[in-house]
Amino acid sequence: KAAEAGEKTLTITTIPDQLGAEVFAELAKFPNLCLVLDYQTYTLSMKGADVTNPSAVLTARLVEKESSLDEMQVKLYGKHQMLGFENAGPLPGKVTVVYRLPDSMKSVTSLYLYSEEAMGEPVETVLKDGYAMFTLEKSGNYLLAENEVSSEITESVDKGAGDRTD
Repeated sequence: KAAEAGEKTLTITTIPDQLGAEVFAELAKFPNLCLVLDYQTYTLSMKGADVTNPSAVLTARLVEKESSLDEMQVKLYGKHQMLGFENAGPLPGKVTVVYRLPDSMKSVTSLYLYSEEAMGEPVETVLKDGYAMFTLEKSGNYLLAENEVSSEITESVDKGAGDRTD
């Protein structure tokens, strides 16, 4: 109804545990309509044009996790926050996340988002007014960090850690 009324954005603040496939099948019909799920400390949004799997359901949550980095990794990545982007099954499409930074990270001047699967290849991240914005295409664990670290460096750190005999 929002798209038919000429609206460009539909924001939901009381979010059900699951958004069914019918929501994304309908959203896909309106490429310029943006569905925004407002969780207060973060938002998830998806445009109709971003829906690639309209039969999927969305149960996504962004969860702050305890850091699992060792001392050397903390020196490399700097200030950081571990995040879990959880969803039961594949996502209906690309999801844009706007995440309110914790106080410990509000002074950073740049941010990089790394998937746990590809620590040397950051996801493009926009930093503005205490918020980080990035787009995800799959669920998983991520590291939001102040320093950019190349894959060559992460590979040598991992190799060096494996060579230790202490």
